[in-house]
Amino acid sequence: MRSELFGRSAILALLIALGASFSCVRNKSSTPAHKTGQVPLRTEPFLWQKQTLEEFKVEVLPRMFVSAKASDLLPETHPRSALIQNAMNRIHSFIIKKYPSLSQVPQPQSALFTDPLPNAFVETVRSCFDKPVLLPGSSEKPVFEHAIRITKNGALADTEDCRLADTNLMSSILKFTNSLSHGCKIESREQALVLSEGCKINRYFNQYSKAKRLSFERISSVIYFSTGLFDVLGDDNLVLFIVMHELAHYYRAHPLLPAADFISYYSIGEKNSPSCPIPDPELTRLAQQENWAELNKSMKEKRLGYYTYEQEADELALEFLSELGIPTDIGSEAMMRMLKATKRVDASELDYESCAALKKQKWQTPEQKSAYVPIGNLADPHHSLCFRAYNIDRERETHCFK
Repeated sequence: MRSELFGRSAILALLIALGASFSCVRNKSSTPAHKTGQVPLRTEPFLWQKQTLEEFKVEVLPRMFVSAKASDLLPETHPRSALIQNAMNRIHSFIIKKYPSLSQVPQPQSALFTDPLPNAFVETVRSCFDKPVLLPGSSEKPVFEHAIRITKNGALADTEDCRLADTNLMSSILKFTNSLSHGCKIESREQALVLSEGCKINRYFNQYSKAKRLSFERISSVIYFSTGLFDVLGDDNLVLFIVMHELAHYYRAHPLLPAADFISYYSIGEKNSPSCPIPDPELTRLAQQENWAELNKSMKEKRLGYYTYEQEADELALEFLSELGIPTDIGSEAMMRMLKATKRVDASELDYESCAALKKQKWQTPEQKSAYVPIGNLADPHHSLCFRAYNIDRERETHCFK
C-alpha cells in the first residue's frame, strides 16, 4: 500500500499512541478514534514476505510509481537511513512483545532513496502458484499466457513477473482470499483453480478460457522512503511521523485488505471519542455509487467525517510515537509543513494560510465553536492535509498523548 504525499497522486501520513489512558476523553464527542492497544487485524504469517534490499530493488522497485532507480538507494549507514531504521527497530521490538500473534511478522527494513518527491510506501511482492486458473466462459477461448491475480477489491489483474511460491502455502492463501469481503472466491480442484461468479472479470479477461498461473500479493518487509520527505519537512525528526504511519499500514496488513472494510461515515462532534461509530447507510450507498458531488454536499451540511485506512494509519502513528517517548505534536506539524509546501490546493480543501489560522485558534470559530475542516477528495482515502492536522490534534487530546 502506498502513502502518497501531495494531492490525489501524492499525499502522505502520520501516526498514533498505545497504552494511554482515557482520562482525557469527554462525553460531548461523536467522532471516531481508534482504541489504543488493538493493533493486530490479520496475523497469518504468510501475509508478509521477508526481503533483502537487493530483492526489493529487483522485484518491487521497477513497478513502483517513483522516479528513483536502484542506484539511488542510500547506504544503511547513512545518518537518515539509520534514523528511520532505529525507530523501526524500537517499534518492532515493542510490537512483537505486546502482540505475540505478530511475532512471526518480519522485522521491517527501511530503503531510503534519493528522490525529490516526498513519498513513502509499504509495497507488496508478487508470488505465484504454478497451477492454471479457469475463467468463466468457453474452453475454446485462448489461454492467457501470464499469471492472473485477484486484487484486494475482487477484480482481476494480470501479472507478468512473480516468484514461484511453495505449494504448501496454497491452502492458506486460498483460505485468506476467500475470507475477504470482496466476494471473489477460489476453489482448488485437482487440475486447476476455479474462480467464482463473484469475481469482477472485465472485458479483457473475457477473451480467455484460463490463465497459466495464479498470482498473489504479500507485504514486503522493505519499506520505501524518499529524501524528498526530509527536504519538504525540513526537520529530520518530523519524518518519524511518516515512518510510524507506514508501520501502521505494515502491521495492520492494509495493503492486502479491501478498502471498503475501513469505510465509516460519522458525525464530527466537539471532540473525538475513543471508538468508531456505526457507518451511515445512506452515505455508504452514495459512496458505493461514487456519487461524490451529492456525498460532498451532504457531508458539509451534516458536518460528517469519512474514516478510511489512511486515517487509521494516521492515528496509529501517534500511538507508536507515544510508545517511543517522541512528542506526538510532530504529527500535525508535519502535515502543516507539507501543506505549506503544496503548490496547488484543491478548491474543496483549505490552503495553508486558512488552515494555520484555524490551528492557531485551536480549531475553533470566532464564536468559540468547533470548526468544520473539509476532508477533500472523497475518492481518495487520504484526507486533506489540513484535516489530518486537525484530526491529529483532536486525537492527541482524546488519548492524552504528550
